[in-house]
Amino acid sequence: RLNLELAIAKSCSPSSCKVELLNDSSVIEARYSAPVQDTVKIRPRELVAVDVSEEHPEVVYRVARLGAVERMEGDRVGVLRLNGAGEAMVDQHGVRVHYVPPTEGLDETFSPGDEVFFTAGAEGELLDVAVDGRPAQPERLRAKFFPRIIQLYAKLGSQGNAD
Repeated sequence: RLNLELAIAKSCSPSSCKVELLNDSSVIEARYSAPVQDTVKIRPRELVAVDVSEEHPEVVYRVARLGAVERMEGDRVGVLRLNGAGEAMVDQHGVRVHYVPPTEGLDETFSPGDEVFFTAGAEGELLDVAVDGRPAQPERLRAKFFPRIIQLYAKLGSQGNAD
């Protein structure tokens, strides 16, 4: 059974990350779960979900990337993805600016330079404002993502692919 907590990746290696748990600000080493290992590249300052139920905590999901608002374009926000040093980067598909809508219930006014957490791709969305590198509303992100992650790992477990 997963016992999930949100965390910010602090430093990452090919097999694990040092993460800062949002619930108590403790910094722990968390290895990558089998579905994350060699599949999802976790970078410093990204928001991840960590299973803390085991003796050896595991990063089980990348919840969001860190970005900076570049501009507003209609109902979408142009977001630059940031690397661990806070510099804009181009993703593996050559995309520099991701245009994403704010998630439902996020009633913020965004200005260029604001740091935000977002997801990319067809289902991408701006999830939250970053305050000192942490999500402003972590409880909303837990409610949105934890059921999805639990369902995903239950499905993986039933297929024998979780470990």
